[in-house]
Amino acid sequence: MTPQTDVALKEWSLLCKALSDGRQTLLVRKGGIHDKRGEFEVEHREFFLFPTYYHAKAKDVLPAAQAELEALQKAAPPPSEVHVGLFAEVADTYFLKDEKTIQNLSGLHLYSDEALAMRYHYRKPGVWVVVLRAYTLPKEFVLTNTKEYEGCVSWVPLEKPLPTAGAKPVLSDAEFEKRRAEIRKAAG
Repeated sequence: MTPQTDVALKEWSLLCKALSDGRQTLLVRKGGIHDKRGEFEVEHREFFLFPTYYHAKAKDVLPAAQAELEALQKAAPPPSEVHVGLFAEVADTYFLKDEKTIQNLSGLHLYSDEALAMRYHYRKPGVWVVVLRAYTLPKEFVLTNTKEYEGCVSWVPLEKPLPTAGAKPVLSDAEFEKRRAEIRKAAG
């Protein structure tokens, strides 16, 4: 793990929470409208998670997670702040060209079928599955939300590098490797 980094990946607050408590070890990405060519690219192998509160809707997540999504949105920090408490390393990436393959990932994430279908069909068929090893930080960093952090982009260059010292893996090595193998099998 790098001792510090100055990049973060924007993701729904609910999925950041699910990564931080070990319920989820993957993200399904397509791309923000301001991303290069409008497509997601795995530009970085290590990064902080930048929780967002405005794009996720109840219909985008499984029914069992909808109340949690609403609670996280109600408890969101003021728009002037970003709370960063999670670091991640990319373990594997898969580009799924076959929509049916996405169904194999059921039970490994909190996305609704509708949200996955929408991502899959956006612009051109296919989605990225990014397997992450998540680490909780000893304390949250509270950053000032700047204009540079706004917009529909996946990657955010932070104003200054943040340290990763003291970060603890969410899952044990054995549990992470078990999940990783499940995702590998499901992704084909």
